[in-house]
Amino acid sequence: IFDSDSWDTISDSGMVTIETSADKSIMQEYDDSGFVAYDQKGYKIVIKKLNDEDSFWGAELAVYVENNSGKDVTVQARDVSINGFMVDPSFSCDVLNGKKAFDTITFFESDLESNNITDITDLEISFHIFDAHSWDTIIDTDAITVKFE
Repeated sequence: IFDSDSWDTISDSGMVTIETSADKSIMQEYDDSGFVAYDQKGYKIVIKKLNDEDSFWGAELAVYVENNSGKDVTVQARDVSINGFMVDPSFSCDVLNGKKAFDTITFFESDLESNNITDITDLEISFHIFDAHSWDTIIDTDAITVKFE
């Protein structure tokens, strides 16, 4: 909980666990298939699927993120270009240690239109991974190139 004017922390709660009556022997399966963009030091980032037709904001890229690093982290997209044009997408994914997340990188229609991008064929992206509590940088990946058909 934080003060919305000063951003000062008022309180940080501990982890909340909710017990249910669900059968504890049931294990959730995860589809981590796709283009493996990064898989090192306990972090795995997989590009799943591009949706450039049904998105409200423009285009969305489905991403699977797995964190087995020992730290709670936030993963963000940096230095992104589509078809050779730099864009500023929206992507900030919090992933607790030992957890997995499905999220989307959103490319805004205004960026696509201003660069005359009607079909996304090439993506270059790097990921910024930082400690979710201290904000200290953990990893800045090299540029990753993804081709779409």
